[in-house]
Amino acid sequence: MLEKNILIEWLPLLDAKAEDTNTIENTKLKVDRVLYIGPDQVVLFDIDNKNALPRWMLKVDIEAAFDNGNARVLEVDPFDGLRQPEENIKYKHRQRRDKIWELFRPLVETEDGRSNLDIFIPDLRGKLINEVAKNVNYDCRKLIYKYLRRYWRGGQMKNALLPRYTNCGGKGKPKNPRKKKLGRPSILAKQTGREIGVNIDEKVKVRFRLGIKEFYETKKELPFRRAYLETLYKYFNKGYKEENGVKIPVMPPADELPTERQMRYWYEKEYKPERAMIARIGQQRFNLEKRPVLGKSTELAHGPCSVVQIDSTPGDIYLVSELDRSKVIGKPTIYCVSDTFSHMILGFAVLLENASWNAARLALENAMTDKVAFCARNGIDIRPEEWPCHYVPDRILADRGELEGLNADHLANALGITVANTSPYRGDMKPIVEADFRQFNAHTIKWLPGGYDSEVRRGDEIAKLEACLTLSEFRKIMIETIFYLNNIHRLDNYPFSEGMIRDKVEPIPIDLWEWGMNNRTGSPRTLSADVIYRNLLPREEASVTRQGIKFKGLHYTCDLALKDDWYVRAGARGRGRVNISYDPRRTDVIFMEVDGRTELEVCHLMEKDAVYRDWDWSMVTAFQEEQKLDKTKGRSKEIQAGAEKSAKIEYVVKQAEERHKQALADNQQSKTARTKDINENRRKELEQENAQFRNEIRDKESFIEPVEDTQSETDGGYVRRPRNRDLFEQAQKHQLDQKNIDSHEEIDNDSD
Repeated sequence: MLEKNILIEWLPLLDAKAEDTNTIENTKLKVDRVLYIGPDQVVLFDIDNKNALPRWMLKVDIEAAFDNGNARVLEVDPFDGLRQPEENIKYKHRQRRDKIWELFRPLVETEDGRSNLDIFIPDLRGKLINEVAKNVNYDCRKLIYKYLRRYWRGGQMKNALLPRYTNCGGKGKPKNPRKKKLGRPSILAKQTGREIGVNIDEKVKVRFRLGIKEFYETKKELPFRRAYLETLYKYFNKGYKEENGVKIPVMPPADELPTERQMRYWYEKEYKPERAMIARIGQQRFNLEKRPVLGKSTELAHGPCSVVQIDSTPGDIYLVSELDRSKVIGKPTIYCVSDTFSHMILGFAVLLENASWNAARLALENAMTDKVAFCARNGIDIRPEEWPCHYVPDRILADRGELEGLNADHLANALGITVANTSPYRGDMKPIVEADFRQFNAHTIKWLPGGYDSEVRRGDEIAKLEACLTLSEFRKIMIETIFYLNNIHRLDNYPFSEGMIRDKVEPIPIDLWEWGMNNRTGSPRTLSADVIYRNLLPREEASVTRQGIKFKGLHYTCDLALKDDWYVRAGARGRGRVNISYDPRRTDVIFMEVDGRTELEVCHLMEKDAVYRDWDWSMVTAFQEEQKLDKTKGRSKEIQAGAEKSAKIEYVVKQAEERHKQALADNQQSKTARTKDINENRRKELEQENAQFRNEIRDKESFIEPVEDTQSETDGGYVRRPRNRDLFEQAQKHQLDQKNIDSHEEIDNDSD
C-alpha cells in the first residue's frame, strides 16, 4: 500500500466514544505525503503545515494505522493539476520554475539523479542549505525553505515550483482551499468588508463524514437539518462549559461555521442517494419501498389463476382471548392469496401462529375451495357468483421459506402447482398481494378497536388497551373487507388490454376475473375439497402409550389400536411411534397413516381430554404455555420451601447425632450389647410413647362431655367406652391409606 508521493490522511476511529471525538482540533488531523520509503522507516511531510519539515516514522506503525482505521490513502491528490504538458504552461512561468530548480536541485538530487537522502536528516539539512546559499549574493535561506516545502508538498516534481501553482490544473479537480474564502461574497460580507464563512477543506470534510455517519445515515432517520446541527454541536465546538453538572458545547460565531447548504452540497456530491436511504431505512425497506419499479407484475399473468401471489404480514391490531376477554393475546398473522391477473383476493387466513407452512396451507386451502360454505361457517351468507374462486392455480409466487423445499415439491407432485420463490422480505416482487395488505389497513384494520397505524409512534401502546375483538370476530371483519375489495373497490392504474378497453371492462377485480375467465383462461382446474384438504395437512409423529395415542399433550384412540391391543403392547414394550396428519384448526380428530392402506385412520379425542374438543391447536398451545409459565413461577416458592425443609431436617439430624455420640460416650457398651434385647427396648419405648400421649389427651379432654353409664348392675355384659388411643390409631390408619392413594396417583401421572 505504501508508495512514494502518496497522501496519507490520519483520521480518528469512526466508532470512537463521544468523549474521544468531541473536538477534532485536539486530534491534530493531518495529511502527510510520503517522501521516501526505506527498509524500516518512511519519511513523511505534513502538507497543511506551512512550517513543516520532513519527519521519520516506522513503517510498521503506518501499516498498523491502516489496519485499525486510523489512516487511509487519499485517492485524489489536490496537486495532480500540476501534471500538465509544457505547452500549457506560460513561458515566463517555466523560466521562473527552471531558475528556482537550478538553485536548489543539489539539495534534493545527487549528481546521478537519485534522491538526496541527506536533506531528510535534520543534522545534515542545515549544512546543505548553507552551501547552496553561498552561491547567491543575498541571504536566501528562508526562500530556499519556502521552495523546499513547496516541492515536497506538491509531490516532489518541478512543476510544484511554478508561481501561483494553485491556479493550475483542469476543471473539476478538487481544490485545496487555504485562507481566502472561495465563492461569491455574501451580502453581509459586502456590507462589512470582511470575509464571512469558511471553506470546505479536508478537515471540515472529516467532521462532515463523522457527523453524517453518526447522525444522518442511521436508523433514527433524523432530518438533514437536525443532523447538520448535531454535527456542529459535537464536531465544530470550541470546547465545553458546565452548568449545573451539564456539559454544554461552546460554539464559535456563525460566520466561522459551515452552512447547512455547504454540508448538503458536499454530501450530495460525495455520496450516492441510494447509500443514504439504505443506511437510514435498511436494505429490506429500500428494496420494498424505494427501489426503482419499471414494470408491472400484472403483465406476467395470462389470465385468472395462471399466477397467484401469497404473502403474510403481522396484522396491525391487538386481539383478546376467546377464553378471557380481559387478556390481550397479541397481534394475528394475516395470510393473503391474490390473483395476479385480476387482483382478485382468492383466499386468506387469520391465525395466531407466525408465518410458516402450517399457516400458509390454510390460506392456500381457502383459496382453492368453495367460499359459500366457508363464509357460512363464519356466520356470513354469500352467493357463489360473489366470490367465485375455488380453482387450483398453475403457479404460486411466494417468499423463500414456508413454500420452499419439501413443501414446494409436495405442491408440485400432489396438486400440480409450480412454486416460484422470491427473495425473503421482498414484497416489491409481489406487488398485488402487498397492495391488498395496504388496503386491509387503510379500509378496516387501523379503524378498529385495538388497531393502529404502524407509522404512528406509540400507536400500538394505546391499541393494546383498546383491544376487544377476538380472533373469530376479526375473521368475520376480514371476510366483509375482502368482499368489498373484490366486488366494489376500483383499481387505480390497471393496465387494460385492447380487448378490455373494447369490452368496456370496469377496473374492479370481479369484473376483471369474469372477463379473464371468458376471454383468456377458460376453465381452470378444480379438485375436490377432500383431496386438497388431505394433501395440505401438516405431518408429524405421535406416540403410542398405555394411556392412548399421545400428540402434543392430548390423547386419542381409534378402532385399529383397540382391535390390535396397541396400548397393552405399549405397556409391555414401551412407547411406539406413528405418522399422523392433523388440522391446526381442530383438535377433535387426527389422521393416522397405516402401512398398506391409502385411506387415513381417523383417531378421536379421548374423554379425559374432552375439554379441548372445540379448541384449535393455537389455543391449546397457548394454554399449555400458560401452564408451563405458572409452573415456572411456582418453582421459586417450591425451591424455597424445599431449602427450608432440608435445613430443618439437617438441624434435627445433627442434634440427634450429637446426642447419640454423647450417649455412647456416657454408656460404654459393645456393639453386641447395643443391639441386644431390641424387642424389650421397643416395648419400653412404646409404653413411654403411650404414657406421653395419654398426658397430652388429658390436657385436651376438657371439651369432651363424659358418657353416662346406662348399664344396670344386673346387666351381665359390659360395653367398654372407646378409648382415645383407639380413635388416634383409626386416624393414623386413615392418613396412611390416603398417602398410599396419593402416591399411586403420582406414579400414574408420571408414567403418562
